[in-house]
Amino acid sequence: MKKTFLIIFLFLPCFAYSEGNSLDLGNASFFLDTKTMQDGSIVNIGFGLNYSDVWGGEVRGQIGKTAASEELDAPNVSDSMIATNETVYELFFLPIQYSSTINNNFKWQIGAGLHYEYQESKQKGYIDFKPNPEDSSFAGLNSYTDDFSMHVLGPLIDIGIKLDVEKFSIGFSGGIVPVFFLNAAEKQRMYPSFDTVNHSQETVGSPYFYLGLESVLFRYVSLSAKYNYAQLKYEVIDLDFDQTTNKFIPIFPENTVVSQSLMLEASVLIPVGGMYIQIGYGYMLSFYTLNNGDPVSGNKHYLILSGRK
Repeated sequence: MKKTFLIIFLFLPCFAYSEGNSLDLGNASFFLDTKTMQDGSIVNIGFGLNYSDVWGGEVRGQIGKTAASEELDAPNVSDSMIATNETVYELFFLPIQYSSTINNNFKWQIGAGLHYEYQESKQKGYIDFKPNPEDSSFAGLNSYTDDFSMHVLGPLIDIGIKLDVEKFSIGFSGGIVPVFFLNAAEKQRMYPSFDTVNHSQETVGSPYFYLGLESVLFRYVSLSAKYNYAQLKYEVIDLDFDQTTNKFIPIFPENTVVSQSLMLEASVLIPVGGMYIQIGYGYMLSFYTLNNGDPVSGNKHYLILSGRK
């Protein structure tokens, strides 16, 4: 069975943004943000430290967990059910950040560092599949398993701009990983059609960038939009059926994937003591394009809960 872009780049629509979600602790800052979805959750956490009035550093992390079941929409598949469990760990390490404030209302900053991600995915289920429906000698019902793991590492440049007046503030954030290195390993089995196939690869992708825009109206209403884009060429496990021997032969074609996502969020800020509790709603729209084909889209709704000062 062909494994395309539904595993690679699942982390992209869930990039961690820290703007506005921080608690001032003097020379240090901290933020915690959670997004609860129907099929899982995403937790963002970060810590920053000011070395001086203009120099500082920040570490942001993200943990995403999802669990879902799906049916395959493919030729010669009459029935299927695949359960998927995925975990994604991300780290944004920015040891160097420079910031400046103009007229006490306008602030900008730029930082440099590394982006690292680790993802693991486990799939298990069954597939009723026949390469030739007229061939009754071929076993159609198969048990299916797939174990996938991936490491991604690349240099990161991160920027932020914020305008803050009495009853209104707006902030822009963005970052780019101009080139990233990927190491992936996959083990797939669909028995009795074919036994275990192992495949590993090391490749390079470029670029990956993210943009964010957040506004706060009258100190109680927050509206934001976030966009991500990435492009990568990588090999997938595919199978070529030999009509003569009635067997599958594993092949590993290279595919080009473009991944994009748009996240729209609206929330209210509830004052509690000297802080605000943020509660809101988010909608995520994702697009994956394989080899310049038609985009495949998906969407998710989620609940936002975080604290800020």
